[in-house]
Amino acid sequence: MMTGSLQVEGQPAPDPHAYLNQNESVAVNYATGDYFKTMGIPLREGHSFGNSDAAGHAVAVVNQVLARRYFPNGNAVGSRVKISGVTDWMEIAGISGNVKQGGLAAETRAEMFVDAAQRGNHGNATTLVLRSTADPRVVMPWLRAQIASVDRDLPPAEIESMRTTMAKLAASQRFVMRLLSLFAAIAISLAGIGIYSVLVYSVERRAHEIGIRLALGAKQSHIAGMVLGRGLRLAAVGSAIGIAGSLALTRYLKSLLYGVKPHDPLTLGAGCGVVLLLALAAAWLPARRALGQDAIATLRSE
Repeated sequence: MMTGSLQVEGQPAPDPHAYLNQNESVAVNYATGDYFKTMGIPLREGHSFGNSDAAGHAVAVVNQVLARRYFPNGNAVGSRVKISGVTDWMEIAGISGNVKQGGLAAETRAEMFVDAAQRGNHGNATTLVLRSTADPRVVMPWLRAQIASVDRDLPPAEIESMRTTMAKLAASQRFVMRLLSLFAAIAISLAGIGIYSVLVYSVERRAHEIGIRLALGAKQSHIAGMVLGRGLRLAAVGSAIGIAGSLALTRYLKSLLYGVKPHDPLTLGAGCGVVLLLALAAAWLPARRALGQDAIATLRSE
């Protein structure tokens, strides 16, 4: 992969040192026409390489980041661009989906894909991508044998499955998320135990009052609602405090979130829903205990 400054035909030449800024530089990758299909990268507009061979001019495929940055009006396909010092003038044949080349934590940068047949002498490093439905443990020995049959003097190729590559890239983030999930599970468990304990204590303290209510003909639904309502009020107060804390602190966890905004309302709502359901479950047993007591026996014991 090489980087450089992109120039659009008909526009002023960019700053020759702009490529030093990652936010302004463009990464150039050389690939074959089947690369996007093999890697499962969708083509949003236009087409890949190969269809332009008969036309006799060089083409490139750019990703959505590049297209939106340099062609905000949506006229990228058909425009001519070049990377200063890297490529000649090329026509944009298609727009591909964005890919995080550096892992989940990396920002998606502007990329241009050029047909490997047009690469000339721009480097010799090559990565072979193979899609197969067979077990990787079967494919890897076969692939090494095929490479050796071409040139036995080649050093052993580093071969690994895409699943392994992705696992390596996301290893640290996966560990942190598992740790946070463990802490979240402990916090939810402690919240449930706490609500249950408070309500059991409350029911025992109000046993005489509940006995009088039942003796005077109070409906069981009213008693159950009284106990469950107290549990839900505790959960609602806790949820409000939790939302306030999350709004203040989640910006520090922004680097650990992927595809979710720090203040995503659906995520916050789902979290509150889990807490309320937990509170309802924790309050159910004390409510049943309150309904199951003998009103006369309770009053006599007092």
